[in-house]
Formats: sequence, structure tokens, C-alpha cells
Amino acid sequence: MLVEEIRGQNVCKLQCVGGYGRLREGSAPAGDYFLKPAATPNRPKPPSFSWPTLPAPSPTVNAEEARQPPSAEPHDVLASPQVAAADLPPVTRPATRVVDIAVARVDDATVVEIRGDGGLSEDRLRVSRLDDPPRVWVRIRGIETFFRPNEIVVGSPELSRIRVGHHPEETPVSLWVVLDLADGSMMVRDTTVSGDTIRVLIGRR
Repeated sequence: MLVEEIRGQNVCKLQCVGGYGRLREGSAPAGDYFLKPAATPNRPKPPSFSWPTLPAPSPTVNAEEARQPPSAEPHDVLASPQVAAADLPPVTRPATRVVDIAVARVDDATVVEIRGDGGLSEDRLRVSRLDDPPRVWVRIRGIETFFRPNEIVVGSPELSRIRVGHHPEETPVSLWVVLDLADGSMMVRDTTVSGDTIRVLIGRR
């Protein structure tokens, strides 16, 4: 759209594109139109505008300071050192009850796994072998409830059965797991404590 001054007044001149007629000054052939601009309504005067006050510029750094290498010492922004989450040990509450006792045969030995509802540690554990009849006592301190079933028939070449008893009269309260050995030639080959599980390996001498 082009604006030209025709006969002393501003009008809008439309120019058709693509083979159609053009508007000519002083004549308006059929199909050509002159558009007068619409009257401008009375609008209130806009409020005056003032530029906001900008903060003072930061001090400039001279060329000598810009060439200085960064300090080798890191800047401490925290008052106390921070430890990555992966470096923190898992938080496990101490076990207060035994939730499972499982038995498995491994090569020429029988493995007994005692699992608690929380963390177990070696300072809570005592393992003793007794004779007549041959058996192994596994004492776990701090276990507050009994375990069911209180007798598990195993029948392996190394282990005949497991008996479980709770002793609230002891200080601290304890759970006794008694491993009845198949015969007097059996012994405890290994005992390990890991997380919430105690593993006792029974085999021949």
C-alpha cells in the first residue's frame, strides 16, 4: 500500500499486482478505489516516560590483572566440607528380630543363612561348638522376639536339624540358633557377617 498526496489531501493508493489496472492520479476507473484514512480518535496523552536508574558499572580490570592466572587455592563458599552422597555409608538400623533362616548345600558343605530385619555385626555374634551331642550354638545378641518355626529339619550329610530358642532373661536379650551336626566329624569351616545376614558353613573336618 502506498501513500501519496492527491489534490492536497492524503489518501491511500492501492496498486494491483499481476495484470490488473493501476491507480492513476486524478481519475478512478472502474475497479480502482481510493481509500481515505480513518479519522484518528482523540486519545489521552500518554504518561511521560523516565529511564530507570542503572547500577554503577563494575570496576574495570586492567590488562596486567587480566593476564594473571587463577589462584590454585579454591574459594571456600561453604563453612563446612561437603561429602558426596556416594561416599556416605548406608544407614541401617540394628536388627531386632530374625526374619528368615535358610539352608543350602554347596559342594561338600552345608550353608546356613540367618537374616535379620536390619544390620547385624560380629560384636553381636558368638559361635561355639559343643559335643555330646555334636552341635553348634549361634548366639545373636539384641534379638527381641522369637522365631518360628523353632525347629527346621535339614537332613543333609553335614547337618541334621536346626533348633531356635529365644532367651529374654539374658542381658541383652538373645536368640540362640542351635545347629545339630550329622556326626562328630563335622565342624564350622567359616562364619561371615555381611549387612543383615549371618552365614555359617558346616563341613567335615
